[in-house]
Amino acid sequence: MQIQTAKQKRKQISAHLQELLGKDGVLMLPTAPGPAPILNTPPAELDLFRSRLLSLTCIAGLGGLPQVQKLTQHLGTEMTLLSR
Repeated sequence: MQIQTAKQKRKQISAHLQELLGKDGVLMLPTAPGPAPILNTPPAELDLFRSRLLSLTCIAGLGGLPQVQKLTQHLGTEMTLLSR
């Protein structure tokens, strides 16, 4: 039952992204929510970082979209580009 529910949710997410992007749209977002955590980051903070990171990195996979990361010198961070 959970698998069917997850598959249905994935279809909804994919359809929403396809509608959002249209025929030639590109979605640009940060690859990570911020700098990598330091080695001795408390577990609660690390869990929050991981959760935020996964919310950014799962979009392409759930939507069945290609994804490219690019370092942007003027922003000082990596950006992700998603398209159809």
